[in-house]
Amino acid sequence: MTEVCQKPPVVFEIDPEKNGDTEHELPVLTVTYREKPVAVIAPPTQKEKKALEELSSFDDAWKDIEQTLQKTEPKFKGWREATEWMRNRT
Repeated sequence: MTEVCQKPPVVFEIDPEKNGDTEHELPVLTVTYREKPVAVIAPPTQKEKKALEELSSFDDAWKDIEQTLQKTEPKFKGWREATEWMRNRT
């Protein structure tokens, strides 16, 4: 006979205590699994926003990736050879 779960295994709840004196302006979401917290989802703090602003733009970063790829030789002739190599590593 199967056991009926009284509570869903994954619960999303807004934790008002974590919004009191923190830097977060929006609600902090706590993810729980079987009533134990497993993750916290929160908007970035001011310090984190500042760090994100210092990163290169997407276009600049993509150009850098393309330049790096053009300078190097591929290890494999194509995706099939790379897939075969990955599957036979062990």
